[in-house]
Amino acid sequence: MTTHRLLPQNSEDEVVCLRQRVLELEAELAAWRRAAPTPSHHLTPEPALSQAMHLLQAAFTAVPEAVFIKDRQGKYQVTNPAAAQLLGKTVAEVLGKTDADLFPPAEVSLIHAGERELLETGKSASYETRIEGEGGVKTFLNTKVPIFDLAQEVIGFFAYARDITPLKETEEKLERSEKYYKTLIDQAMDLITVLNEDGTIRYVSPSVVRSVGYSEAELLGRNAFAYVHPEDLPAVVERFRQGIHTGTSSGTISEYRSQIKDGTWRHFETLARNLLTEPTVRGYVLNSRDVTERKQAEAALRESQAKSEALVSAIPDSIARLNREGLVLDYRPHDKYAIPLFDRDIIGRHSHEFLPEPYATLGRETVATALAQQKVQIIEYQVTLNGKVREYESRVVPCGNGEVLALFRDITSRKETERLARESEGRYRLLFERIPYPAWVYDLETLRFLAANTAAVEHYGYSLSEFLGMAILDIRPPEEIPRLKENLAGNNVPPLKSRWQHLTKAGRLLEVEINSYELEFQGRPARCVLVNDITEQLAYENRLVQKRLKLEEANLKLQEMDQIKSNFTAMLVHDLKSPLTVVKATIELFESGFQLSPEQATQFIGASKRSLDKVLNLINEMLEVFRTESRDIKLNCQPLNTNQFLEELVEEADVAARSKNIRVKAEIPHLLPKISVDAKQLERVFSNLLSNAIKFTPQDGAIMVEVDTKKGTGVESGLSLLLVTITDTGEGIPASELPYVFEPYQQAHSKHTGMGVGLGLAIVKRLVAAHGGNISVRSQVGVGTSFSVLLPTLGETSLVELKGAVSKPSGTQNGLSPAPWLKEAQVLLVEDNPINQKVIFRILQKLGISAACVLTGEEAVQKLEEHSFHLVLMDCQLPGMDGFETTREIRHREAQGRRFRLGAPQADCIPQPEVPIPIIALTASAATKAPLCFAAGMDDFLEKPVDIGKCQAVLEKWLSFLGDNRNAD
Repeated sequence: MTTHRLLPQNSEDEVVCLRQRVLELEAELAAWRRAAPTPSHHLTPEPALSQAMHLLQAAFTAVPEAVFIKDRQGKYQVTNPAAAQLLGKTVAEVLGKTDADLFPPAEVSLIHAGERELLETGKSASYETRIEGEGGVKTFLNTKVPIFDLAQEVIGFFAYARDITPLKETEEKLERSEKYYKTLIDQAMDLITVLNEDGTIRYVSPSVVRSVGYSEAELLGRNAFAYVHPEDLPAVVERFRQGIHTGTSSGTISEYRSQIKDGTWRHFETLARNLLTEPTVRGYVLNSRDVTERKQAEAALRESQAKSEALVSAIPDSIARLNREGLVLDYRPHDKYAIPLFDRDIIGRHSHEFLPEPYATLGRETVATALAQQKVQIIEYQVTLNGKVREYESRVVPCGNGEVLALFRDITSRKETERLARESEGRYRLLFERIPYPAWVYDLETLRFLAANTAAVEHYGYSLSEFLGMAILDIRPPEEIPRLKENLAGNNVPPLKSRWQHLTKAGRLLEVEINSYELEFQGRPARCVLVNDITEQLAYENRLVQKRLKLEEANLKLQEMDQIKSNFTAMLVHDLKSPLTVVKATIELFESGFQLSPEQATQFIGASKRSLDKVLNLINEMLEVFRTESRDIKLNCQPLNTNQFLEELVEEADVAARSKNIRVKAEIPHLLPKISVDAKQLERVFSNLLSNAIKFTPQDGAIMVEVDTKKGTGVESGLSLLLVTITDTGEGIPASELPYVFEPYQQAHSKHTGMGVGLGLAIVKRLVAAHGGNISVRSQVGVGTSFSVLLPTLGETSLVELKGAVSKPSGTQNGLSPAPWLKEAQVLLVEDNPINQKVIFRILQKLGISAACVLTGEEAVQKLEEHSFHLVLMDCQLPGMDGFETTREIRHREAQGRRFRLGAPQADCIPQPEVPIPIIALTASAATKAPLCFAAGMDDFLEKPVDIGKCQAVLEKWLSFLGDNRNAD
């Protein structure tokens, strides 16, 4: 196998020598040509060449190199023995053959490619050929020279081959060696730099480029001293000069700072060698290492050692360093905490040499344990000195290499302090437990209870274990938690005294005032809290405030009533005096004997009679107001034809209004539902309203009567209601006077004189309320006034009496199945709203329960003092004393020994457990009012509008003892 490698014209020295040899052969060939006889006739190129080849063959035989001549067709014309031997053939076997006969096809193609280029260009060429033979692969340097004919046409070529295998092996070894050392230099961590005699950088290793950040092009040709720190430059330059002048190659080591490309200064350690006289180097070689991290570590170590020494010197202990056998390696006593058993000369001595028993044995065991467990060992012991016992503490700390540090401290004072602290803690704990107020300690970080006294356990209803499993958030109502978290956030210090709300285990809401202070408890920052329950105090204060407000309101009312009564008296005197003056004048006229004609006498008598009628009417109105104020209204209710009743009233009003040219219009639907009313009293209601409308409507005005039916909503849900609205186009009522139009002894239209003493609307309101209805007013000055009357229609049970009203069982349950013993129940209903009264009375009737009704809290307390009941239904929103205050008053009286529950033991009976009367709250907002209900002492609640099913469930729950009594009987 052969390979070829073309060589350039200017090769190495060996190639030049070979070419010289080829030129010598060419010269010999030219000389032979000149000496050859010129034929008389022209020979063809091939025979001439063949003749010349034979002549030259003898000359080539002795040449040791392989030499051959090939013609243009590639046939071997001349071959010396060396060439034939190289091919492994004889000369005869080679002559006349082509490369295709001697070499594989792949090699033939490569050979022909080179020879074609030679034949086309006519230029000599040199290349290498590798031939694989029995002796292995050999490399030859081939030189081929073109042979020209007389016409300077290439007719063949002369080839010369020299075995350069030893030379190539040497070159390959050298190349491998260069690659090896170049790889070592490229990958080395050391930074290698070669400087010229003037300090110019001539070479840098790749590690230099990696380390300093500059490229090779940026470094080569630059002066190396330009990168040295100004403070280190003089010393570096001096060492460089000394190395140049002395010419030593042993090397010197120096440290300096050099700036890298990012602008920072790095520490370098450099070994410099003067190799300027070394032919292969001819430079000043620097072998450097970046020692910045080492310098920083050394500085950090020095700083750490300084800190350690300062720390050791600051430790207020005597310190000894010992090995495993107890040999003292070092000892630094502290003047304050020096151990009397030690002296300053114990270094190099074993502990048993200067420590008496049992301290020596205790010391050896502690050292062994510390080394075995690799943990700090703490021991305390007592030493008797001069008849006094001193307390000491030793801490034995493993410090590596089988050694320990022993720290000794006199803790006599600390022990005495701890003893006093324990005694003080015991006294304070005893005081904490005996405080009559609730108190606890909680963790400032977790907010969990750490301790609670007996008063807290009893007052809040939790056991001590329950307290210790809770946090302070667990006793706060939800609305208080945001304020508490805000108070505790951001390391804010809670005020020493503040007011909060707490919840007991039973759900009772407490108003409390707390005093607190911070302390350390069980090694943790904590806060101690002392609680003062001011719930009853606030309730009492609230009652006082309410009473004061009521007194102030009553006082204002009395002042107002005084003014009203003054006005009323003035009007009453005027309204009585005017008609009585006519009567008196008539009587005096007859007494004087003045002669009157029959016509005059009739006229005077008629005037006197009309005046007396006015007086009597006024007196009757006053009596009516007195009756309605005392709520002593007796109604004779009968079903009424609503359409006929209202149409007749409108017709009468229309006749009365014609004198002022006032139009009366009515919108009355057909087939209105009937109503159960006292027709006479209801007629007074609408006659009064229509009369007022005519009275206060100017000439050519209008009055509108509108009638409609509607379904009740809210507390009136399920009711069918009749709505009658009377609207006039009068002067209107000022907004400031609207709240008083239904009050007695007041006239809203005060500028009209001679129109009564203001009793009509007061009577109207009371008569409407007596029928279970309601009346309201809307007015705008300059536009007119509208009165609306709302009445229940027939088919809905109405309340006949308000004061002391009692519901009777209806006898029918309408599909309900209440417990039969409910019929024995007697319930007190406290409700001021007529519609709510009506609805709840109907529910109680359907359940077969008898009930009495009062309108205010004061009346409820009075009613319970007079009669006993099984249960109370308490409205929360009552005029005056509300439902919460009323409940607290009832519970307060029960606590004093009163019994309000029907069937409860009396004072003269055999003592039995106290059983308070169940009080059920009636509220429209149970979600928000439930905590207040329970805090006031109520037992349960019903949400408005009251659902009959829920009402039955609650009543059966709290009246179940009636069934138990029956079963017991």
